[in-house]
Amino acid sequence: ASLSSIRKHLWSVCPKQPFFGGVLASALMTVTAFAVPYAQGKLFDEAIDAVHAHADVDVALREQLLPWLIIVAAMQLASWACEVTVGILFAVAAHTAITRLRTRMFRNLVQQDIAFYEAHASGELSSRLINDSGMLQNFAQFTSQELLQATVRLVGSLLAMYLTHPLLALLATLISPLNWFIVRRAGTISGHYGIVQQHTLAEANAAVVEVLGAMRTVHANTGEMREARRFMASLTHFLRVVIVTVHTQTFV
Repeated sequence: ASLSSIRKHLWSVCPKQPFFGGVLASALMTVTAFAVPYAQGKLFDEAIDAVHAHADVDVALREQLLPWLIIVAAMQLASWACEVTVGILFAVAAHTAITRLRTRMFRNLVQQDIAFYEAHASGELSSRLINDSGMLQNFAQFTSQELLQATVRLVGSLLAMYLTHPLLALLATLISPLNWFIVRRAGTISGHYGIVQQHTLAEANAAVVEVLGAMRTVHANTGEMREARRFMASLTHFLRVVIVTVHTQTFV
């Protein structure tokens, strides 16, 4: 339910024009990535045919190889242009979406009653507002981009496999649900560990914000070293959580 809620909110604040422009450019880039090897193969075929036919070098270069060289160069240039466009458009969409999301989150925070602030430290809330939403930027920018490219590659690979060898393609397709289940399960576990890491980081940030916001009181009570030790304990706890979860995430 929380993941669907995140997707819903991200989609509502995501600028549609840069996002769909990035989707189109990503699809074109992936299609170009499939087309470049084909054009290179045709170029090699033409070169081999020219060698076998003992054709004149200048004539073969001008009439047989040059057209395919131009096609390969144009595809490489188009792929580079699409890659740059994808990076820019998805970055614009992600930054805009996260900015709008943070604005909504802050508007929602300031409308809470006093009991809410008594139950949650200001440092924890600021960490959730800045750090947690910042992690969503990677999801909105890089994960979406990679998912779109993987989808196009999957469709192209399936078409190529079934056209080349249907039986082997069927065998590869049959084990795909098992791979999907394993990846999905690993992603769920990794997501839970990410939540634990962010929770411990929020506790450490809460200690920092509380102390820096009340430095006069800390100095008046000579509590500098006590607060430093408390912050060190929070960071040590965060480090232990990260070490444990990183080992488990890597294994999974």
